[in-house]
Amino acid sequence: SAYHKLTATNFAGFLSPSSDTSQRFFTPASSQATADLCAVMSMGARIFQPYNASFAAQCQTVADKAWTWLQANPGELLANLAGFGTGAYNEAGTDADHRVWAAAEYWQTTGNAGGLSDFESRMAADPDKVSVYWDWGEHLYGKRGPKNHGIFTYLLSTRSGRDPVRVADLQA
Repeated sequence: SAYHKLTATNFAGFLSPSSDTSQRFFTPASSQATADLCAVMSMGARIFQPYNASFAAQCQTVADKAWTWLQANPGELLANLAGFGTGAYNEAGTDADHRVWAAAEYWQTTGNAGGLSDFESRMAADPDKVSVYWDWGEHLYGKRGPKNHGIFTYLLSTRSGRDPVRVADLQA
């Protein structure tokens, strides 16, 4: 699992980052952070491969560990952020959207059939499909953002194996 975030206990105010000397703390882990780590490290492995194979391999190792954790822990794990006033970014009920992104990126990078299956089954069960909220605004709008990243990775993929019904449904 991945720490949810590194943060001070409260926002520092309007000052330059170099002037902020607040003590930082790792918060407890969350499934959302682990899914986001899987997605970003999968992308890193794919993007950096032509330029720095060693770094790409390190990214892939982290993505593999995050993916393994997500598969072994299918339930939503929210970080306990008691004592922190710097924004939760940890809303109940958003876990699936982060996992959609992770599954799509992991599949796109590795070709892992489990990633493809996870993505397609989650999207088949999701009545909302693409969200009109393009940012990470689940805390602002009660909507989800990261799943859009996964949907577009899936739709733009040239990998074989995608379900044509799912592709058509997402393009509609």
